[in-house]
Parts: sequence; C-alpha cells; structure tokens
Amino acid sequence: MAEPELITIINEPYPGDRFYYVGADRDGNQFMAFVTGAFPGNTFPKTNADWRDLKRWYAVLHRFDQAGNHIQTESLCAGTSAEDDSAVAERAFSKLDAMLGALRSPRLQPIRVKLFRHSNGEYVFGLFYEQDPDEPAEGWVMLQPNDVMFHEPWNGEYSS
Repeated sequence: MAEPELITIINEPYPGDRFYYVGADRDGNQFMAFVTGAFPGNTFPKTNADWRDLKRWYAVLHRFDQAGNHIQTESLCAGTSAEDDSAVAERAFSKLDAMLGALRSPRLQPIRVKLFRHSNGEYVFGLFYEQDPDEPAEGWVMLQPNDVMFHEPWNGEYSS
C-alpha cells in the first residue's frame, strides 16, 4: 500500500468531539485544533519514573495551506497529569481558545491535508504513515500523539 498524498479529516458536529475544531479560515488556509495528552516520543515510559510527571497536556493548532501543505504547528503545554486534572484542562482549553481566536474568520468544515511532523523537544506531533512489516499491503496514518488511526480510502474514517 502506498502512502497517501492527502487525507481527509472531517469536522465532527459537537464541541466535545475529537475533530470539532477542523476547518478553514477566510483565506482558505486549513486548520485542525485540539487538546491532547502526550508522552516523550509518543511512548508510555518503560522506566520506573512516574508516568504522571511525564504526560504533558497540550493545546495544539496545526495549520495548512489550501493545498494541504503543513505551514505551522503551535503546541502549548498546559501542565502534566501530576497536577490537578481540572486546572490543567482549564488551562489547556483556555490556550486553545486563544489560538482559535487568532484565526481569520474560521469556518468548520472537512479538510484535506498532507502528512507532516512537528516536534516540541521530545514531544512529537503530526500525521505519520505506518505499515505492518509482516503485511506490506496493510498501511495506515496515525495522528500523534492522539493515537488516532486513519484508514484507506483516506476519507476521514478513523479508529482510536
């Protein structure tokens, strides 16, 4: 299976949905925004370290041009899982609201974007193509660090 050139991400209808903040601004540039937890390298720690100290919560805004090319990612840390959950969530959504407020007349709609990678130190964000080494005909695209898997025919269908 070949890596897709573009994948569709469909905006979902309710504010609590995973892909609610997906759309385009008045210039036609596309965006996808959410709050997510992340581990360094997108992997649960294998050491004796307390995972709550390592899991950071981010407000994330990915921006793409009209052709789906990645332009920029803003990833702002709101705290760790070792802190009070409600306070970290409130900070993360406040940061997300500020990011979305900077967009020029956004409208919610499906987008078509290319794969990309952005890192914030050890914390990695993006859309990555992966294949099963034992079944080369099997491939998928992962949105990280969200652990969301998009499937062929790349029409917005996903699993988590």
